[in-house]
Amino acid sequence: MRESVFAIGGIRRTSLDVVNGISVAMGLALVLVGVLFLMVARVAGSAEQTRGAAALGLVASLVFLAVAAVLLPLPPIVTFTVASASFAIALAGLPRRGS
Repeated sequence: MRESVFAIGGIRRTSLDVVNGISVAMGLALVLVGVLFLMVARVAGSAEQTRGAAALGLVASLVFLAVAAVLLPLPPIVTFTVASASFAIALAGLPRRGS
C-alpha cells in the first residue's frame, strides 16, 4: 500500500495515505455526531424524545460498526464500538416507558 501511488485531483497519494485519511475522517465525523446527539439530548423536552435519538444513534452506530469491521482498519472499528456502547448505556439509563 505504501508503494502504490496515484493522483487524486492532481495530488499524488499512496493507497496507505488514502486509507489513513478516510480512517481519521470517519473517527472525527463520529465524534462530531456524538456531540450533536448530546446537544439533541439536552434540548429534548422529554425522556421519550431522548430515547428516540439514542435508539437512532445506537442502530446507526451498530450498522457502521458492522461495515467498519468488514472493510476498514482498526481506528473506525474502535470508535464505532465505543459509540455503540455509549448509546446502549444511554438507553439503559433512561426511564422506561410508562414509568
